[in-house]
Amino acid sequence: MHTRDLMWVAFVCAGMFFIFGFIFLILKENASKFITGFNTKTAEEKTQYDTAKLCRDFRNHMFLVGIIFLVGGLLVGQFGVMSFVVALAVNLVLIFKKVHFNDEKAYGKYRKN
Repeated sequence: MHTRDLMWVAFVCAGMFFIFGFIFLILKENASKFITGFNTKTAEEKTQYDTAKLCRDFRNHMFLVGIIFLVGGLLVGQFGVMSFVVALAVNLVLIFKKVHFNDEKAYGKYRKN
């Protein structure tokens, strides 16, 4: 793959994450239906969580991942393929930090007192 192709891949990925971020920005608390695992909880269970904070954190996470892809794509022209590889590696770490197989680990910090 040429560096120009990787630049466009990074821009497309950034665009997708920005779109997801804007969805969370516009829908606010209602965007919780797009959060995997949380959307399967009953309405009674959802009232135990601060959905505004949960959605705000997911929105910020989407924008952060998008910004990293955007910067990685812009730097490909200057520094080559390694810029894309670094941006991809950083984003993979950030994304997999959000993946939990335990509900309490995933959403425990959003539980209301």
